[in-house]
Amino acid sequence: MVLSLGQRWALLVPGAVITAVGIALIAVDVSPFGLGAGPVLLFMGFYSARFATVLTPHGLTLKAFTTRHFAWGEIAAVEAKHTLGTWYVRLTLTSGRRVRVRVPLDGPGQRDPDFHAKVATIWHWREAGVAAARQAYLQAYPQQPTPPQPYA
Repeated sequence: MVLSLGQRWALLVPGAVITAVGIALIAVDVSPFGLGAGPVLLFMGFYSARFATVLTPHGLTLKAFTTRHFAWGEIAAVEAKHTLGTWYVRLTLTSGRRVRVRVPLDGPGQRDPDFHAKVATIWHWREAGVAAARQAYLQAYPQQPTPPQPYA
């Protein structure tokens, strides 16, 4: 799962406009307003193409500013959260730590009509991964029958 070009426009268009205004202001000898924020927004728009959530049978890999991998057994819950008009995914780890997932995302200017289907997909992969790990554990460590206990 990656951010679509349409979702990245929310950073690219304002970044281009603010940068162009800053350059135009320099041309007419006015303070270069926007030459700090504009390029930063452009950079984020292009860099956000790298943001991804990769699902594998063994776990989930989050690619944003850093790359992090979580085994399915480390993830206690997958939740869709809604804050300030934006929907995002939050993982709760078995340690209690919470991790925000950058993709999928659905918010003003960054609409994703398949957001809830993507959340369901992540949840289903987690459930299947936990079940497979549990089955592998039971095969590796079969339960030994307990001998009958004599009555005292």
